[in-house]
Amino acid sequence: MSTLSKSPDVPSTFLTKHSAARLYKVSRVTLDKRIVGGKLSTHTDESGRVFLDPAELERVFGARGKAKADVAPISAEAIEIAEDAAEVAKQEVASLRRDLDKANAENAGLLKAVALVEDMRKDRDSEMSRTLASHKDELARVLADKEELQSELKQERARGFFGKLFGG
Repeated sequence: MSTLSKSPDVPSTFLTKHSAARLYKVSRVTLDKRIVGGKLSTHTDESGRVFLDPAELERVFGARGKAKADVAPISAEAIEIAEDAAEVAKQEVASLRRDLDKANAENAGLLKAVALVEDMRKDRDSEMSRTLASHKDELARVLADKEELQSELKQERARGFFGKLFGG
């Protein structure tokens, strides 16, 4: 129970809100709602501390937090409806699992296709790099040949008309 010392006007069996909440397994917010709603009465000592009578707590929450049996028993029809709903829910879960498995299989296929495309892209890029290198080499040879031909042309022009005519 409470370890607080209570004033003489509050019986020693009364509980603080904290102790009552813990003992009856309800929150202090629930206690406050019942107090504000007028369903649970309290006692306040001269220092302003609030205490609850265990009899009041039992009246509202039942013996040691056990809910009062003021609810009508469940009918056989309600049980049957609940069982039918549970069966429908089980079937829906099974259907959703099948759909998920199918989607996962499709996803796996798509992932394989993406990996294949990536491999093809890498192969293409590698082939393009090799082709580009080959074209660069060919271009370098063509440019070298061009320079050689230009040099020969200059020499040929430098020989003049008579040099060409008489071979010298």
